[in-house]
Amino acid sequence: MLPCLHKEFPDKFREDQEIHDINILEKLELPQSQNSQPLGQLLLQFFQYYCNFEFVDKAISVRTGGILPKVHCQRYHSLKNEPRAWSWLNIEEPFDRTNTARAVYIEEKFRYIVAVFKASCQALQETRSLDSIFNISVPPMSSS
Repeated sequence: MLPCLHKEFPDKFREDQEIHDINILEKLELPQSQNSQPLGQLLLQFFQYYCNFEFVDKAISVRTGGILPKVHCQRYHSLKNEPRAWSWLNIEEPFDRTNTARAVYIEEKFRYIVAVFKASCQALQETRSLDSIFNISVPPMSSS
């Protein structure tokens, strides 16, 4: 599992720093993960977590390694952050603090994404086989 880089290296990933000023070639000494779960178990837990996530009110924050209230993200003042871009699926971009999932602004498309997550979770729980999620059956969205 990857650590939250903003927490591990606060001097490198400062809030007042432009992303273009970060040396992406610098070798970072990451702490050893204490997680010993198999990758398949982690994937199943990922789906279980996001099948029940409160997407409408919460935002996933890579910057903090946690979740934030959506309104907190909408209120962040920057030239790139557009409050209306925070609608159904909310993932805070760690550097410019915009919603990286802003393209998911139609409720029907959002509901389809959640349906695929739920079907994938159920398939993995029942079969314990990664192949099962590549053949899941989710009703197609109506074209609009």
